[in-house]
Amino acid sequence: MCKRIFQAALVLLASAAGAILPGAAVEQVEPDNSGPVKLMCASWLGGPGHDELVGAAISPDMKVILAGNGSRYQPAGVTPVQLNTGDLLAAVNSMARKVLNKRAAAGDQGNTSGFVARLSLDGKKVLSYARLPEGTTIRKMVLDARGTVYLLCSAGQGSSIGQEIHVAVLPPGANKLSRWIHYPDTIDFAVDGNGDILTLTNDRLSRWNNEGTASKWSVQWRCYGEKYTGAMTVSPQTGIAAVVGYGAANTGHEPYKDPFAFAFDRAGKQVWALWNPDPKRERPTELGGNGLMADTSGNLAAVDRSGNLLLGYFADGGNTIMMRDPRDPARPLAASVLDGVFQNTPGYGFVGAAKTSVLFRVEPKTGRLDKGTWLSSWINPRRANSLQISAVDTDEDARTFVVGRSYAGCPTRQPWYTCMPNGYRGGGYLAVFDRGFRMVQCGYFPTSDISAVGARNGYLVIAGSARDYEDKAKQVPARTFNPPQASYGGGDRDGYFAIFRLPAAR
Repeated sequence: MCKRIFQAALVLLASAAGAILPGAAVEQVEPDNSGPVKLMCASWLGGPGHDELVGAAISPDMKVILAGNGSRYQPAGVTPVQLNTGDLLAAVNSMARKVLNKRAAAGDQGNTSGFVARLSLDGKKVLSYARLPEGTTIRKMVLDARGTVYLLCSAGQGSSIGQEIHVAVLPPGANKLSRWIHYPDTIDFAVDGNGDILTLTNDRLSRWNNEGTASKWSVQWRCYGEKYTGAMTVSPQTGIAAVVGYGAANTGHEPYKDPFAFAFDRAGKQVWALWNPDPKRERPTELGGNGLMADTSGNLAAVDRSGNLLLGYFADGGNTIMMRDPRDPARPLAASVLDGVFQNTPGYGFVGAAKTSVLFRVEPKTGRLDKGTWLSSWINPRRANSLQISAVDTDEDARTFVVGRSYAGCPTRQPWYTCMPNGYRGGGYLAVFDRGFRMVQCGYFPTSDISAVGARNGYLVIAGSARDYEDKAKQVPARTFNPPQASYGGGDRDGYFAIFRLPAAR
Protein backbone atom coordinates (compact mmCIF):
# COMPACT_ATOMS: atom_id res chain seq x y z
CA MET A 1 0.00 0.00 0.00
CA CYS A 2 2.79 2.46 0.92
CA LYS A 3 4.56 1.77 -2.36
CA ARG A 4 1.38 2.48 -4.38
CA ILE A 5 0.77 5.70 -2.46
CA PHE A 6 4.38 6.77 -3.10
CA GLN A 7 4.05 6.03 -6.82
CA ALA A 8 0.79 7.97 -7.05
CA ALA A 9 2.40 10.92 -5.27
CA LEU A 10 5.27 10.91 -7.75
CA VAL A 11 2.84 10.98 -10.66
CA LEU A 12 0.86 13.88 -9.15
CA LEU A 13 3.99 15.90 -8.45
CA ALA A 14 5.37 15.36 -11.92
CA SER A 15 2.03 16.21 -13.52
CA ALA A 16 1.86 19.44 -11.58
CA ALA A 17 5.33 20.33 -12.86
CA GLY A 18 4.23 19.80 -16.45
CA ALA A 19 5.88 16.45 -17.18
CA ILE A 20 4.45 14.13 -19.83
CA LEU A 21 3.75 10.76 -18.26
CA PRO A 22 2.83 8.31 -21.02
CA GLY A 23 4.51 5.28 -19.41
CA ALA A 24 4.20 3.25 -16.25
CA ALA A 25 4.95 5.00 -12.97
CA VAL A 26 8.28 4.36 -11.32
CA GLU A 27 8.46 1.34 -9.05
CA GLN A 28 11.62 1.78 -7.03
CA VAL A 29 13.78 -1.26 -6.39
CA GLU A 30 16.11 -1.08 -3.41
CA PRO A 31 19.70 -1.91 -4.38
CA ASP A 32 22.04 -4.13 -2.46
CA ASN A 33 24.44 -1.49 -1.14
CA SER A 34 26.50 -3.85 1.00
CA GLY A 35 29.47 -3.46 -1.36
CA PRO A 36 31.97 -0.60 -1.21
CA VAL A 37 30.47 1.40 -4.13
CA LYS A 38 27.09 2.80 -3.06
CA LEU A 39 24.27 3.35 -5.55
CA MET A 40 22.64 6.75 -4.96
CA CYS A 41 20.30 7.06 -7.92
CA ALA A 42 19.17 5.02 -10.94
CA SER A 43 16.60 6.40 -13.34
CA TRP A 44 15.12 6.57 -16.79
CA LEU A 45 15.62 9.85 -18.65
CA GLY A 46 13.49 10.23 -21.75
CA GLY A 47 10.34 11.33 -23.54
CA PRO A 48 7.56 9.68 -25.57
CA GLY A 49 9.82 8.32 -28.32
CA HIS A 50 13.09 6.39 -28.43
CA ASP A 51 15.77 7.97 -26.21
CA GLU A 52 19.39 7.18 -25.36
CA LEU A 53 22.26 8.62 -23.35
CA VAL A 54 25.67 8.53 -25.06
CA GLY A 55 27.81 10.69 -22.76
CA ALA A 56 28.25 10.93 -18.97
CA ALA A 57 30.62 13.05 -16.89
CA ILE A 58 30.97 14.90 -13.61
CA SER A 59 31.99 18.51 -14.14
CA PRO A 60 34.60 20.41 -12.11
CA ASP A 61 31.76 22.15 -10.22
CA MET A 62 30.43 18.67 -9.29
CA LYS A 63 27.35 18.54 -11.48
CA VAL A 64 26.33 15.43 -13.41
CA ILE A 65 26.45 16.06 -17.17
CA LEU A 66 24.50 13.74 -19.48
CA ALA A 67 24.43 13.94 -23.27
CA GLY A 68 21.90 12.04 -25.33
CA ASN A 69 19.36 11.94 -28.10
CA GLY A 70 15.62 11.92 -27.74
CA SER A 71 12.24 12.60 -29.22
CA ARG A 72 10.32 15.34 -27.38
CA TYR A 73 12.06 14.71 -24.07
CA GLN A 74 11.23 17.54 -21.66
CA PRO A 75 12.31 17.37 -17.98
CA ALA A 76 9.67 18.56 -15.56
CA GLY A 77 9.96 22.15 -14.35
CA VAL A 78 12.95 23.02 -16.55
CA THR A 79 12.87 25.57 -19.35
CA PRO A 80 14.87 24.18 -22.27
CA VAL A 81 17.65 26.18 -23.90
CA GLN A 82 17.69 25.91 -27.68
CA LEU A 83 21.27 25.74 -28.94
CA ASN A 84 20.78 27.82 -32.07
CA THR A 85 23.63 28.13 -34.52
CA GLY A 86 21.81 30.47 -36.90
CA ASP A 87 22.86 30.43 -40.54
CA LEU A 88 25.70 28.00 -39.87
CA LEU A 89 23.27 25.11 -39.41
CA ALA A 90 20.61 26.24 -41.85
CA ALA A 91 21.72 23.94 -44.68
CA VAL A 92 22.18 20.98 -42.33
CA ASN A 93 18.76 21.53 -40.80
CA SER A 94 17.23 21.71 -44.26
CA MET A 95 18.69 18.28 -45.10
CA ALA A 96 17.69 16.81 -41.76
CA ARG A 97 14.17 18.19 -42.08
CA LYS A 98 13.58 16.04 -45.16
CA VAL A 99 14.49 12.97 -43.14
CA LEU A 100 12.33 14.02 -40.18
CA ASN A 101 9.31 14.70 -42.36
CA LYS A 102 9.67 11.32 -44.04
CA ARG A 103 9.99 9.54 -40.69
CA ALA A 104 7.08 11.47 -39.17
CA ALA A 105 4.89 10.45 -42.10
CA ALA A 106 5.80 6.84 -41.35
CA GLY A 107 5.06 7.30 -37.65
CA ASP A 108 8.71 6.93 -36.62
CA GLN A 109 9.86 9.62 -34.18
CA GLY A 110 13.48 8.50 -34.12
CA ASN A 111 16.35 10.14 -32.25
CA THR A 112 15.51 13.59 -33.53
CA SER A 113 17.32 15.96 -31.17
CA GLY A 114 20.61 15.82 -29.31
CA PHE A 115 20.57 17.30 -25.80
CA VAL A 116 22.74 18.02 -22.76
CA ALA A 117 21.23 17.80 -19.26
CA ARG A 118 22.86 18.99 -16.03
CA LEU A 119 21.75 17.26 -12.83
CA SER A 120 22.44 17.65 -9.15
CA LEU A 121 25.18 15.40 -7.82
CA ASP A 122 22.65 13.06 -6.19
CA GLY A 123 20.77 12.82 -9.49
CA LYS A 124 17.43 13.82 -7.97
CA LYS A 125 17.01 17.12 -9.82
CA VAL A 126 17.51 18.17 -13.44
CA LEU A 127 19.10 21.64 -13.21
CA SER A 128 19.24 22.61 -16.88
CA TYR A 129 18.52 21.19 -20.30
CA ALA A 130 19.96 22.37 -23.63
CA ARG A 131 18.75 21.02 -26.94
CA LEU A 132 20.37 20.95 -30.37
CA PRO A 133 18.22 21.53 -33.47
CA GLU A 134 16.07 18.64 -34.62
CA GLY A 135 17.87 16.22 -36.86
CA THR A 136 21.14 16.56 -34.97
CA THR A 137 22.40 13.49 -33.09
CA ILE A 138 25.16 13.42 -30.46
CA ARG A 139 27.66 10.56 -30.79
CA LYS A 140 30.17 11.38 -28.04
CA MET A 141 30.81 13.92 -25.28
CA VAL A 142 34.16 15.10 -23.87
CA LEU A 143 34.76 17.55 -20.99
CA ASP A 144 38.09 19.36 -20.72
CA ALA A 145 39.81 20.34 -17.46
CA ARG A 146 37.76 23.55 -17.23
CA GLY A 147 34.43 21.84 -17.80
CA THR A 148 33.99 22.97 -21.40
CA VAL A 149 31.68 20.52 -23.17
CA TYR A 150 32.65 19.12 -26.59
CA LEU A 151 30.09 17.10 -28.56
CA LEU A 152 30.68 14.99 -31.66
CA CYS A 153 27.47 15.42 -33.66
CA SER A 154 25.94 14.20 -36.89
CA ALA A 155 23.06 15.67 -38.86
CA GLY A 156 21.06 13.82 -41.47
CA GLN A 157 20.73 10.68 -39.31
CA GLY A 158 22.25 8.25 -41.79
CA SER A 159 19.77 8.95 -44.56
CA SER A 160 20.49 8.75 -48.27
CA ILE A 161 21.54 12.40 -48.17
CA GLY A 162 24.46 11.40 -45.95
CA GLN A 163 25.64 12.74 -42.62
CA GLU A 164 27.34 16.02 -41.80
CA ILE A 165 29.78 15.60 -38.89
CA HIS A 166 30.54 18.51 -36.54
CA VAL A 167 32.04 19.18 -33.13
CA ALA A 168 29.87 21.45 -30.99
CA VAL A 169 31.58 23.40 -28.19
CA LEU A 170 29.60 24.58 -25.15
CA PRO A 171 30.98 26.58 -22.20
CA PRO A 172 30.80 25.19 -18.65
CA GLY A 173 27.13 25.34 -17.75
CA ALA A 174 26.19 24.08 -21.24
CA ASN A 175 23.80 26.98 -21.81
CA LYS A 176 24.92 28.20 -25.23
CA LEU A 177 26.77 27.13 -28.35
CA SER A 178 30.24 28.65 -28.60
CA ARG A 179 31.43 26.92 -31.76
CA TRP A 180 30.10 24.54 -34.40
CA ILE A 181 32.98 23.10 -36.42
CA HIS A 182 32.56 20.95 -39.53
CA TYR A 183 34.80 17.85 -39.69
CA PRO A 184 33.77 15.60 -42.62
CA ASP A 185 33.89 11.82 -42.11
CA THR A 186 35.04 12.04 -38.48
CA ILE A 187 34.42 8.90 -36.41
CA ASP A 188 36.09 9.97 -33.14
CA PHE A 189 37.76 13.00 -31.57
CA ALA A 190 39.66 14.14 -28.47
CA VAL A 191 40.87 17.35 -26.83
CA ASP A 192 44.54 17.72 -25.85
CA GLY A 193 45.73 19.37 -22.65
CA ASN A 194 46.94 22.37 -24.66
CA GLY A 195 43.46 22.89 -26.12
CA ASP A 196 44.08 21.40 -29.55
CA ILE A 197 41.27 19.32 -31.06
CA LEU A 198 42.18 16.01 -32.70
CA THR A 199 39.85 14.28 -35.15
CA LEU A 200 39.91 10.76 -36.56
CA THR A 201 38.58 9.44 -39.84
CA ASN A 202 38.96 5.86 -40.98
CA ASP A 203 42.19 6.76 -42.76
CA ARG A 204 43.60 9.87 -41.09
CA LEU A 205 44.41 11.51 -37.73
CA SER A 206 44.35 15.33 -37.75
CA ARG A 207 45.37 17.95 -35.19
CA TRP A 208 43.70 21.36 -35.19
CA ASN A 209 44.39 24.61 -33.35
CA ASN A 210 42.51 25.65 -30.20
CA GLU A 211 39.70 27.15 -32.26
CA GLY A 212 39.45 23.92 -34.20
CA THR A 213 39.49 25.70 -37.55
CA ALA A 214 43.12 25.53 -38.75
CA SER A 215 44.85 22.20 -39.37
CA LYS A 216 48.32 21.77 -37.84
CA TRP A 217 48.94 18.41 -39.51
CA SER A 218 47.29 15.27 -40.74
CA VAL A 219 48.87 11.79 -40.71
CA GLN A 220 48.12 8.32 -41.99
CA TRP A 221 49.38 4.89 -40.95
CA ARG A 222 49.81 1.58 -42.71
CA CYS A 223 48.26 -1.73 -41.78
CA TYR A 224 47.80 -5.04 -43.54
CA GLY A 225 44.69 -5.33 -45.70
CA GLU A 226 41.73 -2.94 -45.73
CA LYS A 227 41.85 -0.47 -42.85
CA TYR A 228 39.09 -0.36 -40.21
CA THR A 229 39.80 2.29 -37.60
CA GLY A 230 37.98 2.03 -34.28
CA ALA A 231 38.87 4.86 -31.89
CA MET A 232 41.47 7.37 -30.72
CA THR A 233 42.49 9.28 -27.60
CA VAL A 234 45.17 11.74 -26.51
CA SER A 235 47.26 11.96 -23.35
CA PRO A 236 46.76 15.57 -22.15
CA GLN A 237 50.04 15.56 -20.23
CA THR A 238 52.25 14.42 -23.13
CA GLY A 239 50.13 15.26 -26.18
CA ILE A 240 50.68 11.75 -27.55
CA ALA A 241 47.62 10.49 -29.44
CA ALA A 242 46.86 6.83 -30.05
CA VAL A 243 44.73 5.20 -32.75
CA VAL A 244 43.36 1.63 -32.59
CA GLY A 245 41.60 -0.58 -35.13
CA TYR A 246 42.32 -3.52 -37.39
CA GLY A 247 43.22 -4.41 -40.93
CA ALA A 248 41.00 -6.82 -42.85
CA ALA A 249 43.89 -8.97 -44.03
CA ASN A 250 44.16 -12.40 -45.60
CA THR A 251 46.46 -14.99 -44.15
CA GLY A 252 46.55 -17.10 -47.30
CA HIS A 253 44.20 -19.42 -45.41
CA GLU A 254 41.23 -17.20 -44.53
CA PRO A 255 40.31 -13.54 -43.86
CA TYR A 256 41.65 -12.18 -40.58
CA LYS A 257 41.08 -9.12 -38.39
CA ASP A 258 44.63 -7.92 -37.78
CA PRO A 259 44.73 -5.55 -34.74
CA PHE A 260 46.87 -2.42 -34.52
CA ALA A 261 47.71 0.60 -32.36
CA PHE A 262 49.74 3.61 -33.55
CA ALA A 263 50.84 6.66 -31.55
CA PHE A 264 51.82 10.17 -32.69
CA ASP A 265 53.32 13.10 -30.80
CA ARG A 266 52.25 16.76 -30.96
CA ALA A 267 54.40 17.28 -34.07
CA GLY A 268 52.65 14.44 -35.91
CA LYS A 269 55.61 12.07 -35.68
CA GLN A 270 54.85 8.38 -35.16
CA VAL A 271 56.44 7.36 -31.86
CA TRP A 272 55.47 3.69 -31.72
CA ALA A 273 53.33 0.91 -33.19
CA LEU A 274 51.89 -2.15 -31.46
CA TRP A 275 50.68 -5.50 -32.87
CA ASN A 276 49.93 -5.09 -36.62
CA PRO A 277 51.58 -8.48 -37.36
CA ASP A 278 52.25 -9.81 -40.81
CA PRO A 279 49.11 -11.86 -41.53
CA LYS A 280 51.04 -14.50 -43.47
CA ARG A 281 52.20 -15.88 -40.12
CA GLU A 282 48.68 -15.80 -38.60
CA ARG A 283 47.45 -19.22 -39.64
CA PRO A 284 47.38 -22.78 -38.29
CA THR A 285 50.69 -24.37 -37.34
CA GLU A 286 50.10 -27.25 -39.78
CA LEU A 287 50.14 -24.62 -42.54
CA GLY A 288 53.43 -23.14 -41.36
CA GLY A 289 51.92 -20.41 -39.24
CA ASN A 290 52.02 -19.58 -35.54
CA GLY A 291 48.46 -20.71 -34.74
CA LEU A 292 47.31 -17.27 -33.60
CA MET A 293 44.09 -17.26 -35.60
CA ALA A 294 41.59 -15.49 -33.31
CA ASP A 295 40.21 -12.39 -35.04
CA THR A 296 40.96 -9.31 -32.92
CA SER A 297 39.83 -5.71 -33.46
CA GLY A 298 40.62 -2.42 -31.72
CA ASN A 299 37.48 -0.61 -30.62
CA LEU A 300 38.29 1.61 -27.61
CA ALA A 301 40.84 4.27 -26.68
CA ALA A 302 40.78 6.40 -23.53
CA VAL A 303 43.18 8.00 -21.07
CA ASP A 304 43.58 7.80 -17.29
CA ARG A 305 44.18 10.67 -14.85
CA SER A 306 47.95 10.22 -15.06
CA GLY A 307 47.96 10.47 -18.84
CA ASN A 308 48.39 6.76 -19.50
CA LEU A 309 46.52 5.35 -22.48
CA LEU A 310 43.77 2.77 -22.07
CA LEU A 311 43.37 0.64 -25.21
CA GLY A 312 40.54 -1.87 -25.67
CA TYR A 313 40.16 -4.79 -28.11
CA PHE A 314 37.66 -7.52 -28.99
CA ALA A 315 38.87 -11.07 -29.66
CA ASP A 316 36.79 -14.07 -30.74
CA GLY A 317 38.96 -16.80 -29.24
CA GLY A 318 41.75 -17.74 -26.89
CA ASN A 319 44.46 -17.96 -29.58
CA THR A 320 44.62 -14.18 -30.04
CA ILE A 321 47.78 -12.21 -30.71
CA MET A 322 46.90 -9.96 -27.75
CA MET A 323 48.43 -12.68 -25.59
CA ARG A 324 51.78 -12.20 -27.34
CA ASP A 325 54.44 -9.47 -27.14
CA PRO A 326 52.91 -6.49 -29.01
CA ARG A 327 56.15 -5.91 -30.96
CA ASP A 328 57.16 -9.54 -31.52
CA PRO A 329 54.44 -12.22 -31.82
CA ALA A 330 57.08 -14.93 -31.47
CA ARG A 331 57.44 -14.01 -27.80
CA PRO A 332 54.77 -14.34 -25.08
CA LEU A 333 53.28 -11.29 -23.44
CA ALA A 334 55.30 -10.19 -20.40
CA ALA A 335 53.94 -12.10 -17.41
CA SER A 336 53.74 -8.93 -15.29
CA VAL A 337 51.04 -7.41 -17.54
CA LEU A 338 48.39 -9.96 -16.53
CA ASP A 339 49.84 -11.10 -13.21
CA GLY A 340 47.31 -10.85 -10.37
CA VAL A 341 44.55 -9.25 -12.47
CA PHE A 342 40.89 -10.23 -12.47
CA GLN A 343 41.01 -12.37 -15.65
CA ASN A 344 44.40 -13.24 -17.10
CA THR A 345 43.25 -15.17 -20.19
CA PRO A 346 40.74 -14.46 -22.98
CA GLY A 347 38.53 -17.27 -21.72
CA TYR A 348 38.02 -20.71 -23.20
CA GLY A 349 35.36 -23.08 -24.49
CA PHE A 350 34.14 -20.75 -27.22
CA VAL A 351 31.39 -21.97 -29.54
CA GLY A 352 31.00 -19.75 -32.59
CA ALA A 353 32.34 -16.21 -32.67
CA ALA A 354 32.10 -15.14 -29.05
CA LYS A 355 33.39 -11.62 -28.33
CA THR A 356 35.65 -11.33 -25.32
CA SER A 357 37.26 -8.02 -24.36
CA VAL A 358 40.65 -6.89 -23.12
CA LEU A 359 41.78 -3.54 -21.73
CA PHE A 360 45.46 -2.53 -21.47
CA ARG A 361 47.03 0.44 -19.70
CA VAL A 362 49.85 1.69 -21.94
CA GLU A 363 52.69 4.12 -21.17
CA PRO A 364 52.22 6.87 -23.81
CA LYS A 365 55.85 7.77 -24.57
CA THR A 366 57.14 4.21 -25.06
CA GLY A 367 54.07 2.10 -25.83
CA ARG A 368 54.96 -0.26 -22.98
CA LEU A 369 52.05 -2.36 -21.74
CA ASP A 370 51.84 -1.75 -17.99
CA LYS A 371 48.80 -3.75 -16.91
CA GLY A 372 45.55 -5.12 -18.28
CA THR A 373 42.69 -7.52 -17.81
CA TRP A 374 40.39 -9.62 -19.95
CA LEU A 375 36.64 -9.69 -19.43
CA SER A 376 34.23 -12.42 -20.51
CA SER A 377 30.80 -13.51 -19.44
CA TRP A 378 30.45 -17.21 -18.65
CA ILE A 379 27.71 -19.62 -19.69
CA ASN A 380 29.33 -22.16 -17.37
CA PRO A 381 32.82 -22.59 -15.86
CA ARG A 382 34.09 -24.20 -19.07
CA ARG A 383 32.46 -21.98 -21.67
CA ALA A 384 33.00 -18.25 -22.05
CA ASN A 385 30.38 -15.97 -23.57
CA SER A 386 30.47 -12.54 -25.21
CA LEU A 387 31.07 -9.35 -23.27
CA GLN A 388 31.98 -5.98 -24.74
CA ILE A 389 33.68 -3.00 -23.12
CA SER A 390 32.04 0.18 -24.44
CA ALA A 391 33.63 2.91 -22.30
CA VAL A 392 36.14 3.39 -19.50
CA ASP A 393 37.15 6.13 -17.07
CA THR A 394 39.43 6.42 -14.05
CA ASP A 395 39.55 8.59 -10.95
CA GLU A 396 42.09 10.40 -8.80
CA ASP A 397 42.69 7.21 -6.78
CA ALA A 398 43.73 5.19 -9.88
CA ARG A 399 40.56 3.12 -9.89
CA THR A 400 39.27 2.03 -13.30
CA PHE A 401 35.57 1.97 -14.18
CA VAL A 402 34.45 -0.16 -17.12
CA VAL A 403 30.98 -0.26 -18.67
CA GLY A 404 29.42 -2.08 -21.60
CA ARG A 405 27.07 -4.91 -22.38
CA SER A 406 27.34 -8.52 -21.26
CA TYR A 407 25.65 -11.56 -22.73
CA ALA A 408 24.28 -14.19 -20.34
CA GLY A 409 26.69 -14.98 -17.53
CA CYS A 410 27.98 -11.52 -16.63
CA PRO A 411 30.68 -11.79 -13.96
CA THR A 412 29.44 -10.28 -10.70
CA ARG A 413 30.91 -9.28 -7.37
CA GLN A 414 28.57 -7.75 -4.79
CA PRO A 415 26.16 -6.59 -7.52
CA TRP A 416 23.66 -3.81 -6.88
CA TYR A 417 20.92 -5.67 -8.73
CA THR A 418 20.36 -9.10 -10.26
CA CYS A 419 17.78 -10.45 -12.68
CA MET A 420 14.45 -11.95 -11.68
CA PRO A 421 14.43 -15.71 -10.90
CA ASN A 422 15.35 -17.64 -14.05
CA GLY A 423 15.87 -14.34 -15.84
CA TYR A 424 18.61 -13.20 -18.19
CA ARG A 425 21.89 -12.78 -16.28
CA GLY A 426 23.30 -9.94 -18.35
CA GLY A 427 22.77 -6.54 -19.90
CA GLY A 428 24.45 -3.24 -19.26
CA TYR A 429 27.09 -3.57 -16.54
CA LEU A 430 29.56 -1.63 -14.40
CA ALA A 431 32.87 -3.15 -13.28
CA VAL A 432 35.15 -1.38 -10.80
CA PHE A 433 38.87 -2.27 -10.63
CA ASP A 434 41.77 -1.12 -8.47
CA ARG A 435 45.07 0.05 -9.98
CA GLY A 436 46.25 -3.54 -10.38
CA PHE A 437 43.07 -4.43 -12.34
CA ARG A 438 41.79 -6.52 -9.47
CA MET A 439 37.99 -6.41 -9.40
CA VAL A 440 36.48 -4.38 -6.56
CA GLN A 441 32.82 -4.71 -7.53
CA CYS A 442 30.76 -5.63 -10.60
CA GLY A 443 27.09 -5.91 -11.47
CA TYR A 444 24.62 -5.65 -14.33
CA PHE A 445 21.42 -3.63 -14.60
CA PRO A 446 18.62 -5.70 -16.15
CA THR A 447 16.97 -4.25 -19.31
CA SER A 448 19.83 -1.76 -19.78
CA ASP A 449 22.66 -1.15 -22.22
CA ILE A 450 25.41 1.01 -20.68
CA SER A 451 27.72 2.95 -23.01
CA ALA A 452 29.15 5.91 -21.03
CA VAL A 453 30.93 6.48 -17.71
CA GLY A 454 32.50 9.39 -15.82
CA ALA A 455 34.12 9.82 -12.41
CA ARG A 456 35.37 12.69 -10.23
CA ASN A 457 36.16 13.35 -6.56
CA GLY A 458 34.51 10.26 -5.11
CA TYR A 459 31.48 10.10 -7.40
CA LEU A 460 30.67 8.02 -10.47
CA VAL A 461 27.99 8.20 -13.17
CA ILE A 462 27.12 5.63 -15.85
CA ALA A 463 24.61 6.05 -18.67
CA GLY A 464 22.97 4.35 -21.64
CA SER A 465 19.40 3.22 -22.27
CA ALA A 466 16.86 0.79 -20.83
CA ARG A 467 13.45 -0.76 -21.42
CA ASP A 468 10.56 -0.24 -19.02
CA TYR A 469 10.18 -3.84 -17.84
CA GLU A 470 12.41 -6.85 -17.46
CA ASP A 471 9.23 -8.91 -17.89
CA LYS A 472 6.12 -6.90 -18.75
CA ALA A 473 3.71 -9.81 -18.34
CA LYS A 474 4.97 -10.44 -14.81
CA GLN A 475 5.32 -6.69 -14.12
CA VAL A 476 9.01 -6.99 -13.22
CA PRO A 477 10.30 -3.41 -13.68
CA ALA A 478 13.62 -1.95 -14.71
CA ARG A 479 15.73 -1.02 -11.69
CA THR A 480 15.18 2.57 -10.51
CA PHE A 481 16.18 4.21 -7.25
CA ASN A 482 15.66 7.81 -6.11
CA PRO A 483 14.72 8.78 -9.68
CA PRO A 484 14.17 12.36 -10.91
CA GLN A 485 11.74 11.08 -13.56
CA ALA A 486 8.41 9.83 -12.24
CA SER A 487 7.54 7.49 -15.08
CA TYR A 488 8.83 5.71 -18.15
CA GLY A 489 8.82 8.24 -20.99
CA GLY A 490 7.64 5.90 -23.76
CA GLY A 491 8.90 4.28 -26.93
CA ASP A 492 11.00 1.14 -27.01
CA ARG A 493 13.75 2.58 -24.76
CA ASP A 494 14.43 5.55 -22.50
CA GLY A 495 17.76 6.99 -21.57
CA TYR A 496 19.03 5.44 -18.34
CA PHE A 497 21.66 6.54 -15.82
CA ALA A 498 22.96 5.64 -12.37
CA ILE A 499 25.07 7.62 -9.87
CA PHE A 500 27.34 6.10 -7.21
CA ARG A 501 29.33 7.24 -4.18
CA LEU A 502 32.83 5.77 -4.16
CA PRO A 503 34.66 4.66 -1.02
CA ALA A 504 37.56 6.74 0.27
CA ALA A 505 40.97 5.65 -1.00
CA ARG A 506 42.94 3.37 1.27
